[in-house]
Amino acid sequence: MTQDDLRERIKNELVLHEGNIADWQWNRTGLPAEATELGITDFPRLVEDVSRALNTRFSKILELQAAIRKAGVDNEKHLSGLQIDLFAQDADRLGLSRTFITEQWIPHILAQLPDAAEPAPTSSASAKTDPVLAAPAPTPVPPTSTSGESAERMQQKVRDILDDYKEHIPANAIRGLFRAIDYDETALADAVKTYLSTNFYAAETEPAGQSLRDKLTSTDWRHLAWWDRPTSPPPAPVAVQAPPAAPVPAAPVPPAKKSTGLRDFFMALLIAGGLIGFVVVLVRSQRGNQADQQKTQATKPAQVDESASSVPPRRESNKERRRRLAKEARQAAEAAKLARTQAAPQPSTDAARGTGANADKPYDELLNDVGQYGERAAKKGGQWGLWRSGKWFIEPQYDDISVFNNGRATVTNNGHSYEIDRFGDRVK
Repeated sequence: MTQDDLRERIKNELVLHEGNIADWQWNRTGLPAEATELGITDFPRLVEDVSRALNTRFSKILELQAAIRKAGVDNEKHLSGLQIDLFAQDADRLGLSRTFITEQWIPHILAQLPDAAEPAPTSSASAKTDPVLAAPAPTPVPPTSTSGESAERMQQKVRDILDDYKEHIPANAIRGLFRAIDYDETALADAVKTYLSTNFYAAETEPAGQSLRDKLTSTDWRHLAWWDRPTSPPPAPVAVQAPPAAPVPAAPVPPAKKSTGLRDFFMALLIAGGLIGFVVVLVRSQRGNQADQQKTQATKPAQVDESASSVPPRRESNKERRRRLAKEARQAAEAAKLARTQAAPQPSTDAARGTGANADKPYDELLNDVGQYGERAAKKGGQWGLWRSGKWFIEPQYDDISVFNNGRATVTNNGHSYEIDRFGDRVK
């Protein structure tokens, strides 16, 4: 059994017993033991959760129960297949399974109905000739329902149903109560009136109608707490036949508006001050951006070739881009050819590193590998840079450096490696 199956069986037991089941009755069903096997230690809490979910439609369930009971009385405790099918459809809309309706609920309701009493045979002739033999007048008995419910049981149902409404009992709920409880109408109306008076409910509007039932179902009923009377002592029980009209709390009168001329003047000053502050912040931010751009341009390497000064526009056409790439390719080829020519007469002892023995050279060591722009890695004072066309293309300031490839060169500084562009700026 799953937890959903357990909740379904608890709901069925609540419907069968109309929500009133003692602890010993639960133990007899065996459901607490099955809950323990599923790891549920608080079985009463589970029952309370299922009951709370069932309370929202319990009045409809009681109405359907009364309809089944009436059909059983009319048909002498026998229902046709069509009647059972219709009742099962109504119950399905209330969240009850068809199997439970046909196999448990309807048989349980029919079993509670009293058997039809056979009338005792009497002699009409003797009754006419001998008045002494006439049957005595029946002793008055308290009103009961067709199912034999007692007055206490009826009053308990009234309390159980109306307790679900907090401070507001609508008229349609009381009408549903009269349909759900099969009992003498006068006694049932008295029980409802007693409940409303005892629990300090008052009519929202003047009750209308001839009978007590009509008056009870002609208006909504509100608890005295709704009328917002926390300081007044609890009044005496209100007579349902002529309930006093409840006073409606008077709406608070708003204070007279003061002149808003001065307030509008200050608001205008605040708005003007805010606009001026916004303009000042905007101007300062623009100046700061211009200063940052100037600083960035000032910190770029000065040894940039002439081609670097002509930075391509941020947005260029495809035709201009092809021309620029072709020009750079030609320049790179010419620079590579020139580098190979210059590197040929160097001594073989320095070929491995491409260095010269001339102490007057501006670098200590020059490698043979030629990059994209005709540059070669060179070392000066223990730091590496890039040498091209007789001058420093990238100043010697790194622990290691590679020649350019696809516009990027990899450098290492303080153990960290990253890429730079041909201006010496770090690529992000």
